Amino acid sequence: MKKLFFAFILFFALHQQAHATHIFGGELLYTHDTGRTYKISLTLYGDCSGSAFKFLAASNPEIYIRNSGTSIDSVTLYPEPGTGIEVSPVCPSQINNTTCHGGTLPGVTKYVYSNTYYVPAASANWEFIFAGGMGGINSAGRSTAITNVNNGTTGTTVYLVATLNNANAENNSPQYTTIPTPFYCINTSQQYNQGCTDADGDSLAYNLTPALDNGASVHYITPYTYLRPISADTFSFSKINGQLNFLPNITQDALIVTKVSEYRNGILVGTSMREMTFIILDNCNTTPPTANVENVIGGYNNGNIITICQGTPQLTFNIFASDSVGDTILATPNSVPVTASIAVAKNNTPTPIISFSWNTSTLTTGIYNFFVTYKNDHCPISSTQTIAYTIDVVPPYTVSHTILYPTQCVHKAFVQFNLAYGATPRIITIYQGGKSISVVRDSTGIATDSLAAGSYTAIVSSVNSSCPVSYTFSVVDSGTLPDPYTSPIVYCKYQPASPITLSFIDSSTVQWYDANNYPLSSAPIPATTTPGTYLWFASEHYKACSILFDTVKITVYDLPHISILDYKTSVCLGDKIYLEATGGVKYKWESTSNKIVKDKDGNQFSLALDTATYTVIVTDSNNCIDSATAIYSNIQPCCMFSYPNAFTPNGDGRNDRFRIITYGNMESYELSIFDRWGQRVFTTADPIIGWDGNYHGQPCEIGTYFYLLRAKCLTGHYEEQKGDITLIR
Repeated sequence: MKKLFFAFILFFALHQQAHATHIFGGELLYTHDTGRTYKISLTLYGDCSGSAFKFLAASNPEIYIRNSGTSIDSVTLYPEPGTGIEVSPVCPSQINNTTCHGGTLPGVTKYVYSNTYYVPAASANWEFIFAGGMGGINSAGRSTAITNVNNGTTGTTVYLVATLNNANAENNSPQYTTIPTPFYCINTSQQYNQGCTDADGDSLAYNLTPALDNGASVHYITPYTYLRPISADTFSFSKINGQLNFLPNITQDALIVTKVSEYRNGILVGTSMREMTFIILDNCNTTPPTANVENVIGGYNNGNIITICQGTPQLTFNIFASDSVGDTILATPNSVPVTASIAVAKNNTPTPIISFSWNTSTLTTGIYNFFVTYKNDHCPISSTQTIAYTIDVVPPYTVSHTILYPTQCVHKAFVQFNLAYGATPRIITIYQGGKSISVVRDSTGIATDSLAAGSYTAIVSSVNSSCPVSYTFSVVDSGTLPDPYTSPIVYCKYQPASPITLSFIDSSTVQWYDANNYPLSSAPIPATTTPGTYLWFASEHYKACSILFDTVKITVYDLPHISILDYKTSVCLGDKIYLEATGGVKYKWESTSNKIVKDKDGNQFSLALDTATYTVIVTDSNNCIDSATAIYSNIQPCCMFSYPNAFTPNGDGRNDRFRIITYGNMESYELSIFDRWGQRVFTTADPIIGWDGNYHGQPCEIGTYFYLLRAKCLTGHYEEQKGDITLIR
């Protein structure tokens, strides 16, 4: 061992990186020996086709020691006896067809290097670092076959870190029971687990982490990231047990790095990194084995995670494995809890059955993992699936309740159940008098129900009725009665009034008070002769609930103030009487005799043909209604004619047109104008329209013109008149 400055270490690793193109993966671990002496082990998985692969057997990796970021020492590792075993996941008949033997299939060889090191002090911040240095012969460069990181032409250098906290006790790294270079098939659902075991019984947490090169993150090629390092239609990673599930969609050699953290009594006592390369091939003709958990007794499973409540006496379940093409499956359990029993029936057949049984009555809460590796005998590539099975022991259910909204003595209370621990989803079954009245499902810790006043028992359990907990509670009548004054009470002036009626509860006790809080013997009757706002008070009592001095406001609105517009005392026979009024928002006109119609603009009118009475019914914005009347009795027999003898159509706005001046309404009317040669230059049937002195748009000459009028008034008088007029400009 020799002390070195860490800056020199990094320079040395960078200098050697140019020779490195041969590592698929690896892990740096330590095992406690005695005192503060540790065995440090580096495992590297060599790419047999790598340019520097041949140097692995004789390499002496360097491990650098730091404490709280300060370089302390270094240790040289040596190959363990018998190291350099090929672990290519191919069937036995194809072992000579890998690149380790000059063949075409990917070849992987496992090398293990180790040495002991005495940690000089107790500290929470020890780091063991492999920066890629292999003892001067070569460096641990990643295989250039890797496709998801920017390897360049000579690869990047493997960089692994393991941490140790021996401030309170010594520690051992977890051990990995599966190789980190599995072969998989494109477009086939795959599962992988590292199969971590921990000799100290520490709690393990799993995370994906960036691959490092000289201490810095490598560059991932878009769209890859360290959290999504593989091209796959689906990809998931469990932090509970490290399970990877994915469906690869291209051929690739994907670099994946995980970090496993060890916790003891909630304190971090160590971490380790593992580099893996998943090799996805497209020359497969098989599918991997599958396995399903069934027949769970004592817990509830969601896939391969089985949840049980603390104190559950026994947990049993079966795992049924199968191979879709009928290949033989070898099922190998790993890291099974010591006190549990596991048996594999029909092993080395296409359908092994695994039976698991565990006396769980004394287990503490926490996560317990074991693993099963399923390997078929297909050639040339045998499919291997390592699957984690997690037993999550959770504290028993705890239950309490909160009344969010009371009964108010007339309806159901809104009850919130506060739940914790146990298996989710939770099923809450509500019983009253021994009869189930409600079932509520919960997965968030809060569930609600509506319950009337009474005594209840809630049974909380998992979906398969395991871990039941009984909780007894009551709902009592409480709160303020619902407000009986639910909408405004209004009257219109002079409207008949009755005793005030509110939405009181049947059989409740009601007391009325006047505006000065003096009790009344009965419900008040509003007076409506005078508009205004009036106040009364009421109290109500029912069961345990009441409402005191509820303010009741009565509003009396005035009637509409109506004004009939353009009301004339005298009209001519046949005049249009336009019916208009103000004072409201809605108007309805009625007549005792004459018909009411509308003109083209929607205005209502009637013709003055005989004596008539018109009544308008007006509704205002307060919905109060009143009416007003107009009587037309002075109907005059108007029928008079006046004949001008000259006009001046010069556009000055005075006397520009010639027309017969009429007074009265016409039954018929025809006016014609002729020049001195007898040619008609103008005619009209409307007494309002006059002649403008033009003919076909051209001004007529100054001079004398002749008119002929034939007209009949509505009174019956017939008028026929001839005369002359002078056109002056």
